[in-house]
Amino acid sequence: LAQLGTSFNGEVIAKQISTALAESIETSMTSMLGEIKQELSALKDIKEQSQKELVELLIQETKSELIAPVAEELSKTSA
Repeated sequence: LAQLGTSFNGEVIAKQISTALAESIETSMTSMLGEIKQELSALKDIKEQSQKELVELLIQETKSELIAPVAEELSKTSA
């Protein structure tokens, strides 16, 4: 039993555990970070599309609610 206690090297065991844990975390994190990157890219695309649609809607509303009525009134007064 005394020999068993002296044959274990705490530093070696700690180093092996640390290395194995680091590799495991790196492997799992790499795939997760890749997935997160893809999701962020998709969200960026959605945001850009939403902003484009909002601008187009604002332009259309401005035309129909402001520009068209003003143009109509101007054509009435000039006639």
